[in-house]
Amino acid sequence: MRKTKDRRVLWANQRIVEATGLPGSGKTTVLNLLLKRLGSHHRAGTRSVKKRLQSFCIHKLFMPITLVMFSPVFRCLHRNEPGTSVHFVRWVFSLMLKAMSGQKKPIEGNNEASFQILTFLNDFVFEYVIASLEAALLRKNFVMDEGFVQGGIGVWLRAPKDLKKTLWDAFFASIKGKVRCLLFDCSPDSAMQRMQIRARGDRAVRRWLGDSDFSEFYLDMARLLSQQMFSKNIDCIRIATIDEPEKICDAVVESLQTIKPLDEWLIFARN
Repeated sequence: MRKTKDRRVLWANQRIVEATGLPGSGKTTVLNLLLKRLGSHHRAGTRSVKKRLQSFCIHKLFMPITLVMFSPVFRCLHRNEPGTSVHFVRWVFSLMLKAMSGQKKPIEGNNEASFQILTFLNDFVFEYVIASLEAALLRKNFVMDEGFVQGGIGVWLRAPKDLKKTLWDAFFASIKGKVRCLLFDCSPDSAMQRMQIRARGDRAVRRWLGDSDFSEFYLDMARLLSQQMFSKNIDCIRIATIDEPEKICDAVVESLQTIKPLDEWLIFARN
C-alpha cells in the first residue's frame, strides 16, 4: 500500500524545551531566576540576533515561509472571510503584501484578524528558526520562553470568536514531530491576578488586557491547554506554581536534569 506523504513542514526541534502556561503563570519570572543561578554564559543569543536582523527587515522575508508552514490556518481564515470571493492564492498574496509593506488600511478580501495572525505567526517562525539554529550550532539544549503551545494561544486570542477552536486545531495540525514543554500549572484566577498586577507598571500588558473581562478568556485558555497536553504530539512536564519562585525554579532545574545536565542548557528568557 502506498504511504500518504506527510505535508506538514514545520518541525518541532527536539533540542528545544518550551516554557508554556497561561499568561501570568510565572514562566518569564522563573526562567530569569534560573538564568541568574546558572550565569550569563547560559543566556541564549536568540533575542539579540532577532533584534539585529529585524532592524534590516530580514523577518519580512519569512512571510512566504510562514504562509506555507501554517497553510491550514490561513485556508480556514480564507474560507470564513465574510463576503470574499477572492481566490485563496490571490487572497494570501494581498495579505502578505499588506504585512510586508506595513500598510494599515485593509486590502480587499483581508480582515484585520488575518493580518494580525500572519504578523504574529511570522514573528514566531522567525524567532523559532533563530533559536533552532543557535541550538544546533552550539550543540546545546534550549529552554525557550514560549513556543508552539504559546503560539497556539496567540492565534486563539487573535481569532474571530466563531473560529477560535477551529484555528487552534489548524495550528497544531501544521506541526510535525513532538513538542517538548514545561507546563507552568497555574489556576486561571491566580494567573489573571498576576497579569493585572503586572499591568499597573507595564503599558504593553495594560493595552493587552484593556477594559475587558478576561475571566472567561482565562477559563477557556485553561481548558484548551488541559486538552492539548494530552495530545499525541505534546510531551509535557508539569511544574506546580503554588510555591515561591525559588522553589518553582528548583522544580524546573530538577526536570531539566532528567533530560540533560545543566551545563548543556541555554536559557532564552524574555525580560
